Amino acid sequence: MNNFFKTNDTDIGCSKVKCNDCSGFYILRSSDYGEFGGCTNFPKCRSKLSKSKFILSFIKENGINIYKWEKKCWKCEKNTEVYSYYLHYQLLKSSANATALVFAGIGYIQSVDNYLTNKYPSIQLKYSKTINSGYIANTCIHCNALQGKNYIVDDPHEIFGNMYIQKCMEKYFVENVPDWLLNIKPEEIDRLGILYIS
Repeated sequence: MNNFFKTNDTDIGCSKVKCNDCSGFYILRSSDYGEFGGCTNFPKCRSKLSKSKFILSFIKENGINIYKWEKKCWKCEKNTEVYSYYLHYQLLKSSANATALVFAGIGYIQSVDNYLTNKYPSIQLKYSKTINSGYIANTCIHCNALQGKNYIVDDPHEIFGNMYIQKCMEKYFVENVPDWLLNIKPEEIDRLGILYIS
């Protein structure tokens, strides 16, 4: 599955996290006891980090990449910009041998979402009466309509096809945000869902 990440697109934000005890690197692994950052030289090296410590180390080393693409607004039919981040894409590019990934895009990490809402006017905090909660969403820059296939927070990810079919994200890359601008807390990482890969 990971072979498609060996492409010519930008490697910004895709450096490996060096092991504290040897010349290896940490990758996200899963076990019966949960997920953790384990050394690539296992079993020779048994160094490991908690899931949140590994992901925070990865973000400290790499920052978070922001991607942008245009889509036609379903309401006003004008072109509008849509933004997101794909932490799992960065992790896969840096760790071809990973057995687990955290899935994170817009709406998943509050600190990153706060950065986006402050920088990009089309990303806004919305409120849903249905779920009785606020959420971050892409909106049309012309008419303020929610964007996404089902107009929900989880679904501005139309470029997944380009990730997996065209194997290139370079044309969508906007910026790399360093960790010191984000100040992500461990509990934000602990809440992220895990995607297992074979």
